[in-house]
Amino acid sequence: MEEGQRRRVLVVDDDVKLGNLIARALKPEHDVFVLTNGREALNHIERGARFDLVLCDLMLPGLSGMDFYEQLGSIAPELVEHVVFLNGGAFTPRATAFLEQTNIVRLDKPFRLEELRQVVRDHSS
Repeated sequence: MEEGQRRRVLVVDDDVKLGNLIARALKPEHDVFVLTNGREALNHIERGARFDLVLCDLMLPGLSGMDFYEQLGSIAPELVEHVVFLNGGAFTPRATAFLEQTNIVRLDKPFRLEELRQVVRDHSS
């Protein structure tokens, strides 16, 4: 993808205010879709939606970000390498171990909007 080209970004976060903040920050340059749970996001992708980048909360209720990531691998394996986790704290041993995987990219909350924009530039090309 060329520099400056609009990207399709999916935000999956149960914090509606944060999802909307991310959308407002990125929408001038990208097409941003915000969903509040992992199951809904997977269903959307199963129906054919594709994205250049997925920003996913690690600790989602119900279907966690970790479960979303694992299931995404069987639904749309090409998207797995374009997932960046939003981490407000890995509070379980499973989450800690998951984040220690070398292929996991994360953005720790709270983050600055410029950090967010840089992640989009770096991980969706």
